[in-house]
Amino acid sequence: MGIKNKKDEKVFDSNELPEEEKRLFEAWLEEKDHRALLSQWSESSSIQRDLIKLRFLKERKRHNLKRFVHAIHRKQRWRNASIAASFLLLLGLGTGLFYFITPRVDEPVVLIPEVDHPVMLRTASRIEFLANHQPINSLEQQGVRIYTSEEKISYSKEGNYLPSINDSLLYNELIVPRGKIYDVELADGTTVRLNSESRLRYPILFKENSPREVFLQGEGYFRVQADAEHPFIVHSPRVKTFVYGTIFNIKAYPKDSYSNVTLIEGKLKVTDAKGLDQLLHPKQEINCNNDTFVSVPEETNVEDIISWSEGKLYFNNRKLSDIAKDLERKYDIKIVFNSPATKQLIFYSKTQKFNQIESILELLKLTGEVDYQIKGRTVYLNEGNENN
Repeated sequence: MGIKNKKDEKVFDSNELPEEEKRLFEAWLEEKDHRALLSQWSESSSIQRDLIKLRFLKERKRHNLKRFVHAIHRKQRWRNASIAASFLLLLGLGTGLFYFITPRVDEPVVLIPEVDHPVMLRTASRIEFLANHQPINSLEQQGVRIYTSEEKISYSKEGNYLPSINDSLLYNELIVPRGKIYDVELADGTTVRLNSESRLRYPILFKENSPREVFLQGEGYFRVQADAEHPFIVHSPRVKTFVYGTIFNIKAYPKDSYSNVTLIEGKLKVTDAKGLDQLLHPKQEINCNNDTFVSVPEETNVEDIISWSEGKLYFNNRKLSDIAKDLERKYDIKIVFNSPATKQLIFYSKTQKFNQIESILELLKLTGEVDYQIKGRTVYLNEGNENN
């Protein structure tokens, strides 16, 4: 059948692999298990073709694999590639790395049903409300009325009440459970979208002549209302963030090994536990462990960082052990590794939204490096068939 190329382009150019690989590659595509890839070849993008070639090289353990990887790393077309519903697995290969794409998977059988946990609002009087189930429009404190809906809680200042310097701040705490994303609009107009298993503690009304301070555990996407006279400060595990009318994302779960701050627009200052400061410019991020910064401010793709706010998954060269924490929060499950080696696998993923964890597990399984079992709401990850 042969490969039908657009504009008769070479299968492998001279910078990637020798021409003799073409014959072996065409023979591989003719095999029964790969004919679907052959039929897709003529309509595939250059990025998709690279991924098909990499699958060939991986399966045949070709000695030119490292050379090909180094070539595609230099190609501009990889830098902003968006590959829907796919996983790329990065495995160590001496001093090189390689990518592996898995095909799309059909919707698998649902083995772990969704659990609808309520979003909780803890008020200053310690009364807890089901913020996404039970309206509390009648609640009013310090001249602020609280409104709720299925997706958002908002604080609206009504009347002329202003807390004096001697008044105690009345705090609320919004608690978002696993499997949920929820928004809050504060009395000053600042909005925060909270990710799964996150909580935000904040005054229902900020004081005059004082900083606006809130306390985050988890992940939040902030749009802070500008106010030069009242700086906005976010206290979170491992870092404190000083904000000056800014859009940014903080990921700071207490049980994670590090916190991340990413600036989308505006300006902000990040302070670590030792009191060291770092200034961030738009489209920069920084990481911090329990002691100090573990990276310098560096440019990042902010759309990827905040993709969680639209229910999407994004992992950039992360260990599966770290990815598992995000999956546990998003799908309200527990993940147990039966193999230490499986924890160390590194993945890149830029995917569409998956409504069920089984779809993610099937993609992991199709890499050949991971297998899984489900018992109740616990997922056991094992080494895949290629390692047995």
